[in-house]
Amino acid sequence: MNTIRLSQPILDQGLTVKQAMMRRHSTREFFSKPLSLDTLSEVFWAAYGVNRTEGKRTVPSAMGLYPLEIYGFTAEGVYKYNPESHSLTMITGKDLRVKSGTQDFVAGAPLDVVIYSDYDKFITGNPETDDMIRGNEERMSLLDAGAVTENVYLYCSSEHINVVERAMVDQAALSKELNLPSNYHFQVAMSVGYPPIPA
Repeated sequence: MNTIRLSQPILDQGLTVKQAMMRRHSTREFFSKPLSLDTLSEVFWAAYGVNRTEGKRTVPSAMGLYPLEIYGFTAEGVYKYNPESHSLTMITGKDLRVKSGTQDFVAGAPLDVVIYSDYDKFITGNPETDDMIRGNEERMSLLDAGAVTENVYLYCSSEHINVVERAMVDQAALSKELNLPSNYHFQVAMSVGYPPIPA
């Protein structure tokens, strides 16, 4: 399978967190130019990358379960992000961006990010804890996905990249297209790209 090794993030550039928060906004217009490998690398690292030697991520997750699975849709195909190796594995060489959302603009965005949660990952090995988790998988997944989207928003704000989060996705059709198991549950999607060139 085709694997893309991503570059490590550059930590000494961009806006401060407060500056990024101040200019954070949603935009549904994108330049068709593909994201550079460095930018693509940093989007995924901001979303769910490893930021400590013990394997912890850039976002919080209750009990460190990290149930999310993150996919990137580009003109070249669909890729799954592997946080531990900071790499992308190609799932298909088809351009499926149009299937990653129901709004017209998603098909032209250079990158569509789709986030699923693997409910089978909600296992700690402690029966009492697992009983407590059972039935709360959706709530816990949404908390994690919210942290991911905000990280991506702040990164894009800092780098002057356009982004919008969205929930309008034909979940059943997309899961079937990607051949995902029934324990994968759609959470949220995002479109990312450079700002359009002014006329």
